[in-house]
Amino acid sequence: MLHKDIRKLLLGGTAALSLAGFALPVLADDGAIRIAVAVPFADTLNDIIGSWHDWVSTHDGLNYTATAYTNANSVLFNQIISSSTSFYDLFFAVDTATPNNLFYNYTTYVSTPPFNYAIDGLALSSRSINVSASGLPYPLTGHLFIENPAVNPYGLAAYTLLNDTPWSAGFTTVAGPFAPNGANATQNDVYTFLTLSQEFTLQPKSRICRASSTAPYTAAWETTLIPRYVYEYYAEGGGSSDPNVPATVPTSDANGSHPFPNIVQAAIQINGTGSSAALQSFLNYLKGRTTYPNKPARDIIKSYCYRWAIGQ
Repeated sequence: MLHKDIRKLLLGGTAALSLAGFALPVLADDGAIRIAVAVPFADTLNDIIGSWHDWVSTHDGLNYTATAYTNANSVLFNQIISSSTSFYDLFFAVDTATPNNLFYNYTTYVSTPPFNYAIDGLALSSRSINVSASGLPYPLTGHLFIENPAVNPYGLAAYTLLNDTPWSAGFTTVAGPFAPNGANATQNDVYTFLTLSQEFTLQPKSRICRASSTAPYTAAWETTLIPRYVYEYYAEGGGSSDPNVPATVPTSDANGSHPFPNIVQAAIQINGTGSSAALQSFLNYLKGRTTYPNKPARDIIKSYCYRWAIGQ
């Protein structure tokens, strides 16, 4: 899977089908919405949008469309509050703090509270060092890249882990850049550094894990496009190189147990100018409401190895 800093996907359009001499009517553009999404959830969201569009066009005869705009969490937040009329109708953040900040401090832009949509994991990855047996080595030498802990929950998780024994990096404030034990650290999206053959990255599990079925699921690390070794750390403490192990049943790694804050992610409706009917349809689909069978959005989210968080 290739990383893209900005991904835009427009689903929909017009289509015509003729059968036995009869032409079905072309679907009108019944409504469009624009969705801001932080980088880690972008691929998942685009799959959900495609599934939703296919459902409403086939079963409801509606040509609702959605465009996903991908960027860093902080960039999207600043875009939302930079204009009196928001460009976006919905925002999938990488954390819970940013949507809560919008809800409590920027009431011009939002009118409904945020909701959690997923819980992600933290994965240690290396292209050159086998970390699958015991996780992050000690003593730590070489290069380590983490997300910025001041603005990113994955960075905060890594920051917490590295402050624990045996590494005891000695961070006293959540700010970057860091250089623990001679290593270089902190970027907005460490996934890109895997292409540079850096020694270690601590990154979203969802970026490199795919499941063929929902939990308890059969999952696999993505090691085809970018060969690597992987080890997952659990918020409850412990870790494993096996992506099938649920995070609720942690094991201990060679360097002990390292609990950190759960990587819970939330979304929030924005007072945009898109179609309210299309937005409500998408939210219903996302949350598994009304006539949508088997909660397809939930299954897509789980297929990227997230834990389901809607309703929690």
